[in-house]
Amino acid sequence: MRRGLLVSRSVTIEGRHLRGVEISEPMLTRWAGGARLNAVASGLGDRDENRRRRSLSPPGPRAEALRVVAAIQEPAPTALRPHPRIALRRRVNGALAVVALIVAPLLCLGLWPAACIAALVLLPAAVALAWDAYRALGHGVQGRHLVARAGVLDRRTAILQRDGIIGWSVSRSPFQRRHGLVTLGATTAAGDGCYKVRDVPVSEGLRFAEEAVPGLLAHFLVRE
Repeated sequence: MRRGLLVSRSVTIEGRHLRGVEISEPMLTRWAGGARLNAVASGLGDRDENRRRRSLSPPGPRAEALRVVAAIQEPAPTALRPHPRIALRRRVNGALAVVALIVAPLLCLGLWPAACIAALVLLPAAVALAWDAYRALGHGVQGRHLVARAGVLDRRTAILQRDGIIGWSVSRSPFQRRHGLVTLGATTAAGDGCYKVRDVPVSEGLRFAEEAVPGLLAHFLVRE
């Protein structure tokens, strides 16, 4: 890859260090039908250096990013598994909590007109963003790759080589424990180090982990 105007930069990534790719779609770029492509690779330096060097394509048409994905023989993400509706409720509740934090101080100060205007403006936007965040959720296994997608302000689709996954992180918030959800993190010695599959039912998440990397997580499970 070569880029730069005042300072030109050229980065070469050896194929055996590539562990996958990540399609990044910031909101404004996504609305324009665009995306950028990042490499998930080892040997690019520390976290800051990795972020500077990992770009495989600048922001541009999403079709061009997918063309580059195909050129380096990685699969385009298709037919990802949807997440349960309870994940939508979690995002809506989070969005409403943010609106409440903004409106409550106005009410405390007695600024009722400003509070009403803020609520009328923010509530529809918050619910729309929560719905968009839910629609972005998806995961799946495509051949020798694991695919995970999430995000609203910056929607990211990680396409990881399954043989590059070296571990799983399993996290559950109080809300997730109450509703039987779990967040799985596929860890790899490349890129950001951990790529998460958010808010899936526990049984489905564990089956997915076993399907993606057979035997890696099974030794640490207690079957009832």
